[in-house]
Amino acid sequence: ANPAKGNQRLLELVSEEELSSDYGGSGPSVAEMVAQEVEVSDVAVATPTRQIVELLTTHRRHGNMASFDFELKADEMASFTVYTNAKTDGANVVLGRCNEKVPLTTIRMTRGDGSGGSKEAGKKHNDNDRHCFKELTEESQPLRGPGQYQISVTLPPGSPHDHFVVLGNVYKYNQS
Repeated sequence: ANPAKGNQRLLELVSEEELSSDYGGSGPSVAEMVAQEVEVSDVAVATPTRQIVELLTTHRRHGNMASFDFELKADEMASFTVYTNAKTDGANVVLGRCNEKVPLTTIRMTRGDGSGGSKEAGKKHNDNDRHCFKELTEESQPLRGPGQYQISVTLPPGSPHDHFVVLGNVYKYNQS
């Protein structure tokens, strides 16, 4: 209920450069991010029409898993990025259709793997430098509606609770 404490906690979970200025970071405001023009394959330039932002917290008592569901309409497509400051390496993030067993995509959150998944790819990370982000969907291959979808995060067994921020940009597109 205290915005100052909430912003302080967000800064513990996400690096200041990656966190929106609306929430105490030095990154662009949410309005600025939504106003950014992004190139996509269906249209020359698209501007996000809405954002999906979820904080997922994993707990042992919930099987080290957290998830959320969302819907895309027939004329919508979305791209997602996952951010974490997790204490444990190796979380699996899965994107799939609700009520279907086969995932559409799965990524593994690792720090310093040299693949661009960490804040500074290839840099040796220590416990005080564990910021990590990965694209769950590529801008060139966005998730397309219509549909009901779920994003879930699962940590290895015995891991402490941890936090993951999922940011999705949703765009309208011209159906051909």
